[in-house]
Amino acid sequence: VKCIEELSKKKNIKYGAAEYWKAKYITMFSKQNVRVYTILENSSAWFHVTNENWYYSAGKGKFGNPEFNFIITNGLNKKMLYNQLKQPKDTINCNSWEIFTYSEFQFNKKTRKPTIIK
Repeated sequence: VKCIEELSKKKNIKYGAAEYWKAKYITMFSKQNVRVYTILENSSAWFHVTNENWYYSAGKGKFGNPEFNFIITNGLNKKMLYNQLKQPKDTINCNSWEIFTYSEFQFNKKTRKPTIIK
């Protein structure tokens, strides 16, 4: 979590996605309000023990309009990420984690897949 928080300050990352355990620990223990939400190996949003509205621009609450811009790739299918979001802007190593940064992306409510919007 500490490494992600340091990256948050340096690279302006605040909303991201990852497999369940990484997402859970980062979101629970972040002191910088970094939010990482769970996605499945195929890059689909996974609503397990999560408010599904967190993935979308609901406009309500402190975290109501997420501007996703990174994915922790460990445990995910990178080929699927490339198919959905194309080439990342940057690849960063954070301890043993590989992080892809992107232009802002959002999740489609029907497909639950991420899509670049900027």
